[in-house]
Parts: sequence; structure tokens; C-alpha cells
Amino acid sequence: MAHCTRRKEQSDSNGVSACKATPLTRPLPWPMLTGDVRRECATRLNLACRSARRNAPALRWLRTGEGGSALRLKDKAIIVTGSTTGIGEAIARRCAAEGARVLVHGRDQARGEHVTRQIGNGGLLHIDDLSDPSCPARLVEAAVGRFGRLDAVVNNAAMVTRSNLETTDAEFLDRVIAVNVRAPLLLIRAAVEHLKKTRGCVLNIGSINGYCGEANLLAYSVSKGALMTLSRNLADALGRDAVRVNHFNVGWVLTPNEKEIKVRDGMSEDWPDHVRPEFAPSGRIMNPEQIAEAAVYWLGDESRPVSGSVLDLEQYPTIGRNPLKEDS
Repeated sequence: MAHCTRRKEQSDSNGVSACKATPLTRPLPWPMLTGDVRRECATRLNLACRSARRNAPALRWLRTGEGGSALRLKDKAIIVTGSTTGIGEAIARRCAAEGARVLVHGRDQARGEHVTRQIGNGGLLHIDDLSDPSCPARLVEAAVGRFGRLDAVVNNAAMVTRSNLETTDAEFLDRVIAVNVRAPLLLIRAAVEHLKKTRGCVLNIGSINGYCGEANLLAYSVSKGALMTLSRNLADALGRDAVRVNHFNVGWVLTPNEKEIKVRDGMSEDWPDHVRPEFAPSGRIMNPEQIAEAAVYWLGDESRPVSGSVLDLEQYPTIGRNPLKEDS
């Protein structure tokens, strides 16, 4: 067996330092070494092997990106519903920046064209209405027809509208459920055979309102509770097919729609600058880009094989919280 006495640094074609061992012409006289020296040599060899195993994936990732940065979703094909504005738009943009090919979905043609144009060649726009039961199948057909495969689905689109017990009649509730629950279910159903082929995943975007919700968000809160159960159920059902399903319960996020709703509710135009600490301990409510950053991990292979996780994305615990009763 050859043993190493020194190491020479070389550089590969990517400028990454590599070490080359120089063999001895004679084996190291192992039997002649003392016990302490043997243990020291064994320890150092073990550490070197561990370091090599740890660094090998990092070097591979380094070579996949441009300018030395990794592309965490390189060549993945992803559908993001409701991605012409808000959280969905931020997720679509971030996925594209990480190397994914993205189907941008929404109902606003002009806004959709703007987002898709900025995403570039990896983007595909599909304008459609999720309240139509046939829409999910069309989304999958468009994505697979363009990209040749499907790696992930992000069910982000939702009907966010005010209602309480008095104003939530059957027709209104049916409309909310159709977009917020039925459409995600049908989209997963249409996509599942493609996701099995790619060992793909689903990320459902829910809300902390799914646990209880504000008094003026009755139908919306009910729908988000149902979506959470859908995520857990399908994660269990699809696990053996290597299709992962995870879920975000998103807290208060400053989207364009949220800002407009609060102004219509009577708050001032600059209300985001004056959010009370119990609702935003950091001093600001979250922005869509922060949710998108989290989404990349759950859409990529880094999170494999985790499935069935429900993550609350807020600045404080959403279950069992009991804020201090203090004078403002």
C-alpha cells in the first residue's frame, strides 16, 4: 500500500483547489510505530476522509451554478398558481432565478405577460380561472407540453375575501371552496402521474387563519383549514410513490392585495409603517420574497424525503400564544 508524506495543491478547470497525494516508494513501517503515533495517524486519516466526503457535494454544487453560485432548482419544471402578483409572483421569480422553468398562472393577462417577460425563456404564461373544474388539467397539459416534464406544483392561488356568519351564504361559500380547496385537489390529481415519474413534490400555500381565523374571514379560514388537512392526507397517501406534499401556513405578509384591503378597511396609506409589536415583533410584517426564499428549500431536493410537514411562517408562535397584557 502506498502512503502519503506530502500533498500538492492543484487547481481544476473551475479554479477549485484540489490536493494530490504523492506516494512513497516504500510502505510506511506501521508495525514499528508506537501506540500513540498509530492512534494519531488513524485520527488524522479519519478526519481527512470525513472532510473529503463533506466537501465533495459542495464542490459539485459549486460547478452547477454561474459565477460560483448554486442553482438549487436547475431544470425543474414547476407550476405556480396565482403567480402574477403577491406571494405567487415572488415564488415564480425566485424559482426561475434558481434555474427552474416556471408556468406562471393568473387571470390578469397584462400582469402575467410582464412577469413572464421578466422571468425570460424559462417562463410560460397560462391565463385561466381556477373556479372552472377543467382548469387544473389544462395547467398540467400546458406545463408538460412546454417543458416535457413536471417536478413540482405550488398551490398558491386563493380567493381572499371578507365574510362572517351573516354574510356567508351557500353560493359564497361554494365559490371560496372551489378556488381554495377544490382547485388544489384537482391540480394535484391531474399532476400526480407526472410527479411520480420525477419523484416530484407539492407545496400548498395555506394560512395561519386555517387554525381559527379572524371573525371577518370565516369562509376563507374554513377553506384554509381544509387545505391543511388535504396536505397531510395526500402526503400520507402519496409517500410510497415518492411524491412529497408539504404545506405553509403563512402569517401576515405585505402583498399589494393586502395593502389595498387594509386601506379599504379604513387604515391609513402608510399603515405598514405602524404595525403594532404584537403583530410584527421585528418592526415590519413579512414580505413575499421571504416566503419565496423558504419555498425554494421545500421545492428542491435539499428537503427530500420530508413530507407531510405543516410549517407556520410567522414572527411568533401561532398556537397557544398569550401575549402580555400591557398598556400601549
